[in-house]
Amino acid sequence: MNQKTAWKWIRELLLIILGNALTASASAFFIVPNDLVVGGTTGIGVLVGQFFPHIKVSFVVFVLNVFLFLLGFLFLGKKFALTTLLGTFLFPGFIAIFEFMIGNHVLTEDKMLASLMSGLLIGAGIGIVVRVGSSTGGFDIPPLILHKLFSIPVSVSLWTVDVIIIIVQCFILPIENALYG
Repeated sequence: MNQKTAWKWIRELLLIILGNALTASASAFFIVPNDLVVGGTTGIGVLVGQFFPHIKVSFVVFVLNVFLFLLGFLFLGKKFALTTLLGTFLFPGFIAIFEFMIGNHVLTEDKMLASLMSGLLIGAGIGIVVRVGSSTGGFDIPPLILHKLFSIPVSVSLWTVDVIIIIVQCFILPIENALYG
């Protein structure tokens, strides 16, 4: 590996770390403390937290990410697994760190501010990660598998999974939280 390639690899690694940290900070600092309704593994973590408050969102996200990563490895192969491995562990790891840092403190109870901040952080974080060709893992994986097996567009199945997760949360959390989420 020449020096230019090494620096490119280090730069991409740092961007993947930064992107996952930004995305996780949105979850830990704004989404979870305000019970905002969201899709993906974080949404399932928020849902599980409603029934089992002692289970941390980071734990739920970690378990789901590892399971989905293994499915991705089986159906999508080694190359996919290598590009997704970091996000599979970094995202829930950063959520756990931020949950520990914040404890029971809530940065803001203003749901509009929490919604805006989480949207900005998630948009920036996922944008950075995707730009370098990686993923935060989680529910990005099933749509890729469905696309490979049945040619279902990734956007359609990703949207469908998120909508299902959000609808289920709407039966448990106030509808206002869904609108902010």
